[in-house]
Amino acid sequence: MVSPKIDFTVCVLTIRPRLRFLLRLLNSLRAINQKFNLNILYSSGMQTEEFKKLKKIISSNCEKLNLNRLKILSKKTSIANGWNILLKNTKSKYVAFVADDVTISSDLLQIGSDYMKRYPLALLGIKSYVNDSNRVDKPKLSQASYFKYKDLLLGPVLAVFVICDAHLIRKAGGFGHCRRNWGEWIDLNCRLLNNGFPTAYLLSKKIYVNHWIKAVNSPTRNMGGRHEDIIRGIILTAFEYNLLKYPQNKFWNVVKNRYLNYAYDKSVSKEQLFFDTLKVFYTLLNEKCLSTCKGDKRYIPYSPVSLKEWMKLLKKSN
Repeated sequence: MVSPKIDFTVCVLTIRPRLRFLLRLLNSLRAINQKFNLNILYSSGMQTEEFKKLKKIISSNCEKLNLNRLKILSKKTSIANGWNILLKNTKSKYVAFVADDVTISSDLLQIGSDYMKRYPLALLGIKSYVNDSNRVDKPKLSQASYFKYKDLLLGPVLAVFVICDAHLIRKAGGFGHCRRNWGEWIDLNCRLLNNGFPTAYLLSKKIYVNHWIKAVNSPTRNMGGRHEDIIRGIILTAFEYNLLKYPQNKFWNVVKNRYLNYAYDKSVSKEQLFFDTLKVFYTLLNEKCLSTCKGDKRYIPYSPVSLKEWMKLLKKSN
C-alpha cells in the first residue's frame, strides 16, 4: 500500500533550558488530527550523551501524536539559520514555523491548509494571545499597516505560529543567514513581498495560539551579545533596503523608540552605541554580508502598503 502524501511539517526551534515549554507545546499538538512530520532543532551544541537523553524524552512525549516522522537535530546556530536548517529538512508542501513557547487548541494544520489553498499566500500567521488572556500578542497593529480582507488581515507576519508555502519561502531565499538572532521575520516578509508573494494573519476568533511570553531563557532576551545582533540587523536592513536615503522612514522611528531599548536600555551612552556599531560594522565587512545587499526595493520595512497593492498581489498570485 502506498503511504499517503504528507502535506505538513511542523518545525520547532528550541534551546536546552526550555524543555518544559517544548513538552507543553508537544502535548498541545494532539489537537492535530492529520498525519504530519515534526522537525525539532536544538540551536546549541550538546554533548552526545545529553542529546541522547533529550531525544529519548521528546520521543516518548511524541508517542501519542499523529506523527508520520520525527526528526530531532542539534546544531549550534543562530535563529535565522536554525529556521533555514529546519526548512532544508522539510519535504512537504507546507511548513509551520512554531515558537517553542506556544500551545494550540485546534487543528491549525487542517485549517491553515484550507486557507493556503483558498488564498495565494506565502505566510499565514495565526493570532496569538499573551499567556492565557484576552490580550493580543500578534499581530501588533501598531507596528505596521494592516488591511482587513474577508477573514484575513493583510500585512507582515511576525511569528509565533506561521504556516508557510515551503516552495515560495525557498524561492524568496529563505531566512537571511547574515541576520542571526534579530530581524529575520521582518526581512523575510519584505523579500516575499518583493517577489510578489502576499502575507496575512488569520482573523477567526476561534483559531489562535497562546504565547507564554514569560518563558525562561529566551534566546532573544537572555542571549549574550544580543545588542550586537540587533545592531547587526539594523545595519543589514538599512543597506538591504537603502533606508539611508529615507531618514524620516518609519523604520528609524521604530529603531529609536523600540529596538535600541530592546537591545540596551534608556541609559545607554552615545559613546557605547557608537563603539558597538563600529564593532558590528567591521564584523559585517569581514563576513562580506554587506556585499549581498542590493539596495532599492519596492517594499521596504515599515513602509505602508496600500489595500490596492495588496489586492494586486493577491490577484497576481492567483
